[in-house]
Amino acid sequence: MKNGYAEYVPYLGKNECAIWWDNYLVHEYQYFVPDGPFKINSLFIKELPTSDNKNIQPFSPFIEVESGNSFSFFERLPISYDKQLLQYEYAQFAFSDWSFVESYKTKNSLLKTQNNEIIQVF
Repeated sequence: MKNGYAEYVPYLGKNECAIWWDNYLVHEYQYFVPDGPFKINSLFIKELPTSDNKNIQPFSPFIEVESGNSFSFFERLPISYDKQLLQYEYAQFAFSDWSFVESYKTKNSLLKTQNNEIIQVF
């Protein structure tokens, strides 16, 4: 990113939402290993049924509560390109404010940033 190079044109979920970076920040991070409930503060690849791995909450995640609305967005996005088949490989992505149980597993690394946010890199 520092050199302005990307394997794929970076975008925010749709081809008409391309992004470019002129100013960027370098964040320090450490690999994250859950030791209790946690939230993922970035898009993440949903490898397991999310509803079975979120914390039990005293409310449905889709109704308004005193502290505000809970949300989750899901979208199928490309993660690689098969040159032989000339087609993209897709994965199911999610973005949510749900808390996940400690045992939530992912094949991709979770990182904890210097701001104590948990993000997934893929």
